[in-house]
Amino acid sequence: MACARAATAPRLLYATKTAEWNQEFFRRVDASRVMMVEGMVPEATPTDDLAIWFICKDDLLDRKVRSLRAQQSQIEPLVTSYGVDAFRVLVRDEFFRAPRASDPDEPGRQSAEAVP
Repeated sequence: MACARAATAPRLLYATKTAEWNQEFFRRVDASRVMMVEGMVPEATPTDDLAIWFICKDDLLDRKVRSLRAQQSQIEPLVTSYGVDAFRVLVRDEFFRAPRASDPDEPGRQSAEAVP
């Protein structure tokens, strides 16, 4: 209903990271402690292909860190292991990319571009 009432059509974007962010993350964090699938490589989108690159600063970053830390069972082991300063650096940037033809519309369903 909200989309139907919107003055402009919403735009679907996918969360992503850049190669530089991944490199910085794995410089600070042991991959074997955070990756759910051994040997899996996180997606990396070239910076020129980002639809949005948002950087949280100052009070907004403080609020984001407090909010994330409220999820204690998921977040606190990371903060405890690597420190709050490193955690702040890792959550400061948010990256989003446009959909690709290879992205599924829904699990188990072909993308619209793949349907004849």
